[in-house]
Amino acid sequence: MTNEHTISHLVKEDMIQGKIHNTCCKRAFLSGLIRGAGNYYVTSSGFGINIQHQSPELIVKSAQMVKQLISFEPVVKMRKQDREFNPKVVYEMDLPGAKCFDLLEEAYISPAPYQLYDGIAPELIESPCCQKAFLQGVFLASGTISI
Repeated sequence: MTNEHTISHLVKEDMIQGKIHNTCCKRAFLSGLIRGAGNYYVTSSGFGINIQHQSPELIVKSAQMVKQLISFEPVVKMRKQDREFNPKVVYEMDLPGAKCFDLLEEAYISPAPYQLYDGIAPELIESPCCQKAFLQGVFLASGTISI
């Protein structure tokens, strides 16, 4: 097996291709993804959320979910990381400005600006389908499988 065809890669590819239909599950998925791969930043022009990943499909899927949940389209871009021995391409979803607070609230990460929920809000994962979506988001963000 090459590095690109590891069991983790194959499982993640399959998860990314899967559909998430319910709004509550999209919320849970994004919450897991943000917790696993999201960065909250502050600049002179304001606040924002940035998610970076090597999968363009995951970033596009996440951006579509964000647009459906908060009616705002995040910025999606590709960035090359110049490393001496291992150059990489990274895809990013950036949600600058006050809309980042809308997403953090929608994903049960922050009930209000500058506050955080303690742990995972029970309302986020009430149903089994939302529990599954949350775990998918976390796994896609930072999980791995080894045999």
